[in-house]
Amino acid sequence: MGGIRKSRKKYDSPRKRWDKARIEEEKEIKKAYGLKNKRELRIIETFVRKKRQNAKNLLVAPLEVRVKMEKDLVKSLAKYGFLPYGATIDDVLGLTTREALDKRLQTIVWKQNLARTPKQARQFIVHGHIAIEGEKITSPNFLVPLDKVEKIGYYRGKKMVVMEDVAKPQSKEELKKKFEEAGAKPGEEKMEESGQAMQEEVNASGE
Repeated sequence: MGGIRKSRKKYDSPRKRWDKARIEEEKEIKKAYGLKNKRELRIIETFVRKKRQNAKNLLVAPLEVRVKMEKDLVKSLAKYGFLPYGATIDDVLGLTTREALDKRLQTIVWKQNLARTPKQARQFIVHGHIAIEGEKITSPNFLVPLDKVEKIGYYRGKKMVVMEDVAKPQSKEELKKKFEEAGAKPGEEKMEESGQAMQEEVNASGE
């Protein structure tokens, strides 16, 4: 039998490790988006950096190659709502980390009022209470395709409440009622985050 293979690192580390301005900005982003650690931020930063690098490479590519590859690159980003389908390479170069963070499942669940805070959104996802079209997703870092955003809802076995079918909760009591309607046990919406392992992948095409 062969030895255990070490998993491939999915993100790049900063070149300047102790940059005060960068560290302060990362703290702000981590708090605003409810990230568990900076590794999640690094994964998104690496995703954005690769897309921008691909765009830079196309600027010096032969015209016939650039036309085809530019179309594929823009299409891969438009799928997730980063850019419109008619965007250009200049638009790709302007892509930011915060724009990518806005497409994460955790952020969308929170902004759609399926959770009261980013932290609670993470708890729901990690504990298997969020689904897209009935399929349970347990990775807060999952990038949601644009056509799936309105198909996010609560998951409990085979029972699911789709966001568009119910009113958005405006209070803690309404959220609790809505969560329980999806089949959760009373008080389960308050549970603390466990040590369950999470996927740390970015589901994006075109890389």
